[in-house]
Amino acid sequence: MKEEIFKLCNKLAQNGWRELILSVTKNQLDIEQNSADKLKEALLMPIDEINRDLEGFDDYRLDGNQGITPMSFSKSLLYHALASPDVIDSNITYYPSLEELDLIENFIYSNEIQKEGNKQSLASLKANYGSKLVVAVFAYQYRTWEESSHRAHAGMNYSRTGISRIGTSESIHDPKRRSFWVGDTDGAISALPCRYGAFLAIKDTGENIKTNFSIMDSNSDDSDMDFVVPVYKLFEGDECLSDIQDLKLEFETYHKNEKLRKAHDSQINYTIPIDSSYDQKAFPFIIDDITKPDFLYSKKDLKYSSNNFIGSILIEPTKGAISEPAIQNNKYVAFKVPEHDENLANRGNRYNSSFQIPAGQGRSAPEYVNIRQRVKNLNVVNPELDIENINNLRSDKFNELLNKGGYLAVDFIDRTGDGFVKIKEFEGLSSLAAYSLITAIDFFPLVNQRDIFRWNSVPGIIQNSQGNWQVNPDSDAHFLQGGTSPLSDGRRVRANINHSPFISDISVTNTSVISNKNSLQIKENLKSNDQLSISYLPDAASNVFAPGWDISVDINNGTAFYAAYGLGSPFPEDAKLCAALNSYWPAAAPDASRTFFLSDTFIEFRKKMTAIPLTDEELGIHPKVANIIGVSSFTGWDGEYGPFLESDSDDEYVNYADIARSDYTFNAWQGFMNMDLLKKITTSQLIGRMEALRKCILELLPPVNDLVHFNQLWLASFQEIDNWSTQNDRMNNRLNGSGFRFIFITPEGDTPLVDTTDIKRLRMKVDKKYECQLDKDTFVWQEITPINMVAFNDNDIPKINFISGMNL
Repeated sequence: MKEEIFKLCNKLAQNGWRELILSVTKNQLDIEQNSADKLKEALLMPIDEINRDLEGFDDYRLDGNQGITPMSFSKSLLYHALASPDVIDSNITYYPSLEELDLIENFIYSNEIQKEGNKQSLASLKANYGSKLVVAVFAYQYRTWEESSHRAHAGMNYSRTGISRIGTSESIHDPKRRSFWVGDTDGAISALPCRYGAFLAIKDTGENIKTNFSIMDSNSDDSDMDFVVPVYKLFEGDECLSDIQDLKLEFETYHKNEKLRKAHDSQINYTIPIDSSYDQKAFPFIIDDITKPDFLYSKKDLKYSSNNFIGSILIEPTKGAISEPAIQNNKYVAFKVPEHDENLANRGNRYNSSFQIPAGQGRSAPEYVNIRQRVKNLNVVNPELDIENINNLRSDKFNELLNKGGYLAVDFIDRTGDGFVKIKEFEGLSSLAAYSLITAIDFFPLVNQRDIFRWNSVPGIIQNSQGNWQVNPDSDAHFLQGGTSPLSDGRRVRANINHSPFISDISVTNTSVISNKNSLQIKENLKSNDQLSISYLPDAASNVFAPGWDISVDINNGTAFYAAYGLGSPFPEDAKLCAALNSYWPAAAPDASRTFFLSDTFIEFRKKMTAIPLTDEELGIHPKVANIIGVSSFTGWDGEYGPFLESDSDDEYVNYADIARSDYTFNAWQGFMNMDLLKKITTSQLIGRMEALRKCILELLPPVNDLVHFNQLWLASFQEIDNWSTQNDRMNNRLNGSGFRFIFITPEGDTPLVDTTDIKRLRMKVDKKYECQLDKDTFVWQEITPINMVAFNDNDIPKINFISGMNL
């Protein structure tokens, strides 16, 4: 292996890394040597002084002092330089591939660099750990200090759960980001794989492991729970363990999507009957490695060269449509839509214009199923002619059809699912699998769920037993429903017990994120940077289930477990409803509440709240607006057009999309969904928008109504301003630099009008209108007479409030 490392270091040296490593080590470590032995000697030599002021090295461990430290990723300076997303230098012309990083990881754990008499063997590890020693698979990722579980320095983070995400195009690994990326091609959404590795590990209680390992956001309950933590990385070949020659790793994988089977399972209450001529044990009712191999994913070995240095694999989702009609034997899978029953299970079988399957104790079937695509011809000929989009029917026909049912609606499938990755029995040790999720698109890939959770700590409003509304510190002031809790906090639920490895594995800590805690020396004034890499660990996924974005929860005989089949069928069907409820999962789901201005089917206080302001462009520019401002129209992230203000004689209205006729499933099928404007939004940018929104609501409303989730303002327009000094309509000359413009309205009445030019849109009359303009230091606002915009200048600013020192 040292010869491969020698070749790699020569390659890196020719692309700027030699100069960087020499600079950070004050000329003590030169990765360009004339032999593999000389390089090995240089990498293991202690380094007296390290320049941690260089970009990306401030969070390198304070006790690290070697280019390569045996059996320690975070103490190995060369590995930190190559793996940390913060190490970026203008003189570097090549960043390492995943295969090259895997090679270095294997080298760190190889017998080649371990001292004679202290070379690791399976026998010595068994003697050291006894019956606690197991072989386990982990999703793992090297992270900066801020994203590591201990938040002390950069290091490797592990979880027994990994998150892959579907996409419409093949995955792209961006070496500079040190992660996969959603792609830069217009309209394309690249799949996001997850990386898994095999480790010798120990299984022990949280109390016993806390000396050497850190559990992300640990709590008092962790002490008595069992955790599995890695102690030694495994890889193929002769150099891993001294007493095993030609070590082989055989990764076993399996994944399943059974949403359609569950949606039509007569053994589950309130599901939808379907014609018995369909084979419900075959594709597309069950999509797995047997019924449709490679439809959901493929397994890829990370192999550096022809030599067998395989140490990890990728679970790579297969590119394809976000949703598509289900077909079996050249026949559409279709079902007769049941009549609307508003009393079914005390919830009804409709939610807005989706079919709703009420849950029992757990989510045993998809909660929402699309019923707005009617099948006219069961035999597949031409989908555009075979399937009718009933959203285009006039209102009376549309409502009558949805209520009466009786028509054939086509089922849709997506490529989500869950399963496992494990090592087949290894040297008589118990083999523990990782829980693997292939889940929905994350529309904010650079925003971490954990970071939003830490930011969101303002108490909210709840209704007490007397029916009065009051402040409660344990509720959420910003997000009315859903929440910011990450999946890594879900230490109460088992992995899907329908998968064979998890029948006997009763652990409820699979989603935890952990890291080694060999040193918690913390360098002062560590820099806080937006992460430009994408995480596939559970702290970047959601722990809120209703039914869920990344995963749902089912219950069987009192045992709660994660299961992908409880999500919407297909997932965009549920995504619409949750995005409309002011972003149910704020780090993944965009906020579409202002797109739809939730109708009177929702209780009054929920109507108008926006939690995450998306710009007018991100929500889509309607053709009417485009004609006025002289640009081309385009739909937003969800395939819809956003709201806009328009006048009619002496009245002003907000024109907005009718949520009942909005069809995310159809939009996904047709390829209308687009994350081009969202994918580069970082955590700090998203938080800046939300803090600006809080500021506006605080200033515009009396104190009793100044919470984001509890007010009567509808955000009609939101824009980012690059430079206020270039804006002719700024309210005050003290506005400078970048900032935001918000326009809020309060409606007159509760009954919308149908847009006579577009049956899929509604209009709400404006009662009052307010504009807020702000930069990082200045906030101004005024009430605007509807239709007539007041001309602002420094000498005449009606109802202006000026607040300095605002820090977004």
